[in-house]
Amino acid sequence: MSATTGETGRPPTSQDSALRVRTRHAGAIPVIAVEGEVDLSTVESVRDAVHCELKATQPQGLILDLTGVTFLCSTGLQLLVDADRRMQDNGGALCVVGARREVLRPLQLTGLDEHLHVYPTLEEALAQLPTTE
Repeated sequence: MSATTGETGRPPTSQDSALRVRTRHAGAIPVIAVEGEVDLSTVESVRDAVHCELKATQPQGLILDLTGVTFLCSTGLQLLVDADRRMQDNGGALCVVGARREVLRPLQLTGLDEHLHVYPTLEEALAQLPTTE
């Protein structure tokens, strides 16, 4: 798997310095890795990265790797719903990776785990999507 790594989105400010968003590619599939707390003050960094990737590459698949997320609030859940809808509208698929309780519990409580493609590992998510360029 070839990968390019780079920081995406706006630079962190004092209120979202607890969040790190990195984008790389596995073939033609963008993988956006998020680390830290996704809350009202940080969700825009993640949203910016998603929108930037979708606008720039119009991928058939997008992976949001949330294994490093330590908190996921309702605005983060809405971001997942919006990204999934946008991918479906364009004939693609969103895969969410997150085996941590901090990610899985909010998804389960809201029923989103039944509607989103959620995988415990990045490898399992990548296996579901075409990775050729």
